Amino acid sequence: MWVRDNVSWGTMMAGYAHNGGFCQVLELFNHMKRDNVKINKVSIVSALMAAAEMRDLEMGKDIHDFAIQQGINSDILVATPLMTMYAKCGELEKAKKLFVRLQGRDVIAWSTAIATFAQSGHPEEALSLFRDMLKNNLKPNRVTLASVLPVCAEVLSVRLGKSLHCYAIKSDIDFDVSTGTALVSMCWLMLIKA
Repeated sequence: MWVRDNVSWGTMMAGYAHNGGFCQVLELFNHMKRDNVKINKVSIVSALMAAAEMRDLEMGKDIHDFAIQQGINSDILVATPLMTMYAKCGELEKAKKLFVRLQGRDVIAWSTAIATFAQSGHPEEALSLFRDMLKNNLKPNRVTLASVLPVCAEVLSVRLGKSLHCYAIKSDIDFDVSTGTALVSMCWLMLIKA
């Protein structure tokens, strides 16, 4: 292409990220910075996802610094993958601080945080966030349940698992494929671990 704008760069980054080309995403991000291309939020999100998948904390911090310089680090679109990157790189306190400071936390943000900690091997932190979400009067959705049900099995919280199953039935969520699968997995894991 003779003329490449931030949309074409972002499209390439998103394409590489979608197909597992995380090194290429980070190379493109660095190339954009070197060439003073205006980097938009979509490109930053792709770069953060790549750093998270590669567990590249130094690159993740570099992207975070760049987001701070651009004044968009607290934007929910950027803050959520930023939190994921820190959690996947083992920086749990940093991830939790980012989430706590996040303005306008909705069910999606809470569910993402819970899933991030659960998938990063931190079930207790995921359950703690789930309890905080309930204290903030937010109702779990399918994504939340699909993330927290396996955590219940992992920490052998039978009581919470049963409560969530009842909630799913009352909310007509139990017939959703992801929630149903999570329920079955939870039951099997609890049987195996018992």
